[in-house]
Amino acid sequence: MTAFISWYITITLLGWLTFPLVFKLFPGLADRGYSLARVVALLVWGYAFWLLASLHLAQNNLGGLLLGILVLLGLSAWAVYRDGEQLLAWIKSRLGLIAVVEVLFLLAFVFLAVVRAANPEARTDSKKHRSVRQVFFCCCFASRQKTQNQTHQNR
Repeated sequence: MTAFISWYITITLLGWLTFPLVFKLFPGLADRGYSLARVVALLVWGYAFWLLASLHLAQNNLGGLLLGILVLLGLSAWAVYRDGEQLLAWIKSRLGLIAVVEVLFLLAFVFLAVVRAANPEARTDSKKHRSVRQVFFCCCFASRQKTQNQTHQNR
């Protein structure tokens, strides 16, 4: 239960941290990208961390992760500096939308956590069941064999 709460709080805080950047990047969306803020947060944070580690400017450890968060924080601070008053006005006028998005995310997060808790493995080793990877491999192999057989028959 503590892992669920910590993940939910972390992802929510990352989304709130990233919203000023998303607000600036997606002015054409009705919610100004609020519903995408969590996804963009994980993408920007992960990309910044990967890029810094790839360029050997950061190490693959907690310090590198924190540096990636600082990059995300810097981008969001820049967006607040540019459009802070407009951002606050939008937030005050759309509190209902924000509440709906938060409730929907919480419900989806709870649902997926329950599904994952009920089936912690993505595959099974039982002979009666095949893993998704095995089925995909068999389908690809079978279609490849069929294509090769058709090619040889056409010669």
